[in-house]
Amino acid sequence: MIASDLPLSGADRPSALPISQAIQLAVLQHSQIGRFKVVYQPSDDAPALTAPVKGVQNVKRMITDGRILGVVGPYLSSSAFDQITVANSASLAIVSPSNTNWCLTRPNPLCETQPAALRGTATNNFFRITAPDSIQGRSIARFARNTLQIKRVAAFTLHGVFEDLTLSGFTDEFRRDGGDLVYSADLPKNTADFQDFLKTALSRGAEAIYAATEQDVCQVRAQMSGIFPKDAYFLGMDVIQESSDCIQNAGPNADGMVATVSVADLAGSKDPAVNKFVVAYRNAYPHETTVDPYAFAAYDCALILIDAITQAVAANGGGFPARLQVVNQIATSQFHGVAGTYSFDLNGDAVSPLMAVYQVKGGQWVYLGQIDASPTPA
Repeated sequence: MIASDLPLSGADRPSALPISQAIQLAVLQHSQIGRFKVVYQPSDDAPALTAPVKGVQNVKRMITDGRILGVVGPYLSSSAFDQITVANSASLAIVSPSNTNWCLTRPNPLCETQPAALRGTATNNFFRITAPDSIQGRSIARFARNTLQIKRVAAFTLHGVFEDLTLSGFTDEFRRDGGDLVYSADLPKNTADFQDFLKTALSRGAEAIYAATEQDVCQVRAQMSGIFPKDAYFLGMDVIQESSDCIQNAGPNADGMVATVSVADLAGSKDPAVNKFVVAYRNAYPHETTVDPYAFAAYDCALILIDAITQAVAANGGGFPARLQVVNQIATSQFHGVAGTYSFDLNGDAVSPLMAVYQVKGGQWVYLGQIDASPTPA
């Protein structure tokens, strides 16, 4: 009844396997809906990055199996574009734990493909619990101003397609909370020497630097040494936290870097619901030494589908529901998971998305907690 489309072989297997395992755990824990047995059918779309057509083929096979009422996935945003179109033609619900590309849900002139073009039936069938990339600006602005108590920031972009949207979100939120963007610059894409920018930023009174770019620019942190005080913060997007080279490139000055990430690492949470999941996951998969952050998100996506199917069965008088009934339940209901409570707007985005925030301490990234990235009321 529930399927997934993930790169379960090849280079991405270590990242995708915890997602699949979490879905399987949710199904094992909720194995019966009325008189129907809940079954999990995983599909491998590797190599998703270089051959996204395989994922489309998987979705087409799912459509021919009338028992499948929803899909968790895909892993990569690039795979989602074609899969949404194919699944939409059959009203098959897709719930993603990891897709963050703006254009999947939000119309913008910069999008090569507009969201409406993916949805031929005009009914949205794609939902994601992760926040779009551009919301990272709004999120880290809240954290910088309200938690770090930073008042003046300088920021830069590097000619990225959506970087202006990220910076705009940061600026609006930071100023709304009483902060000031004292200087910003759109630098050449291949900039390696940021010292002139940093000196100008300091002269304008900046206390911190925000890199509103999806490029790994941790060398900026190294170049801040000798220009900015050692305790000045360097703020960035998820790319710096996920880069294996970032801390090395930042050098001895790495501590103090702060980054937002679209999925939270809840393994250290003291919340009873999170702890219950962690214990169950480790019991089910004792060979796993840690619980991957995306396992929490995937588990919640599976719970959303299971809950929506349960509601659709009930609305159908106990009979097997149509796929469109499941889509409608997701679109109009509220769901409770281990990471939070979810409901979705007309685009399929979570109404109250959560962003994680990390900081380098002692030469390693440390999870600080979650930020509510909900839009600020007008």
